[in-house]
Amino acid sequence: VSHAPFRSARGNVRRFRTVAADGSIVVQDASTLHVSPGFFEVMRIPVVAGELFRNERDVTVVSDSFAKRAWPGERGLGKMIRSGDDLELTVVGVVGEVLNSLTDPDLPDVYVPMIMSPWSSVEVIARTANSGPAAVAALRRAITELDADLPLGRGESMSETIGRQTGRSDFLAVLLLLFGATAVVLVVVALYGAVAYAVSQRSREIAVRVAVGGTPGR
Repeated sequence: VSHAPFRSARGNVRRFRTVAADGSIVVQDASTLHVSPGFFEVMRIPVVAGELFRNERDVTVVSDSFAKRAWPGERGLGKMIRSGDDLELTVVGVVGEVLNSLTDPDLPDVYVPMIMSPWSSVEVIARTANSGPAAVAALRRAITELDADLPLGRGESMSETIGRQTGRSDFLAVLLLLFGATAVVLVVVALYGAVAYAVSQRSREIAVRVAVGGTPGR
């Protein structure tokens, strides 16, 4: 895939034009991802309608949110989408939504076959039984066996990738928790001080009340 979820900046945002059922032109921005066959199965992205492409050209799979805005009330299978003067694709399938970031607003996705426009640098995603350094090392060995001259970047599990994005949020949550706990302690100390001062001011009155039979509760 050209831009893996949570690992890369949103891929190649393009403006697409579609024709709705009433003949109106719908324009919307979408993140264009170039993917190879098997990407949807590995990422377990559900198929909502139609089918997935394999090695065809000039076809696309779009996210459900893209289809709903472009063709309200229908799936849009067989429809054309256009971007600029260089990209015209036929929709063959609609898939579920993918969360790509916890910080940036999500755009609808348009998936293009990698064979149409191979990228010089791609993200390789593999689903493994166990995550961690051993799985990353095995994947690196497999890629090296295909081509020993390919430069490889740092590999990591999806949990680690998401953890890097949630790290800042987790830190802020802990910080807010500490501030909240500090505020509670200050309130308790202030309340205790106020009550203690009020009691000290009425110590003579309290002594008189106890002397004439007042109970602790009264």
